[in-house]
Amino acid sequence: MSILVSRRRATFGSWLIVLILLGLGICLFAQLSWLGIVLALCCLALLVWQTDLMVNTLYTLEDHGGGLVVLTLKRGHRGKPVSIGMAEVVEVTHERALYGLWRYLVLTTADGRMITLQPVNPKTWLTAIRQYMTRLQ
Repeated sequence: MSILVSRRRATFGSWLIVLILLGLGICLFAQLSWLGIVLALCCLALLVWQTDLMVNTLYTLEDHGGGLVVLTLKRGHRGKPVSIGMAEVVEVTHERALYGLWRYLVLTTADGRMITLQPVNPKTWLTAIRQYMTRLQ
């Protein structure tokens, strides 16, 4: 049973990266040299990858019953789903980078991994994750 489902939030920083890659690709392509065209195609590939991450990333928090709550991350269209049990999560914080251009949640697991989430509604996710963390402890 799904508790929360959210797509990735398209922050100002993400749009800034898309615009920089687009402008750089156009400028490199306008040089009409073989190196400029190859670099423009590389910028185009990065632009497609960044747009795919912005549009197709999905976060799902599911309750399977019996105290088993699982967070599933699917990053991008071709990304493999990653599942994290809420019993593994030790800490969750709300972070900002570069004067608020990027806002994200950081989950720290018991084995030291740090996983970032950028859901559309971070406050709802933060309260839900903290609620399940306290319930499981």
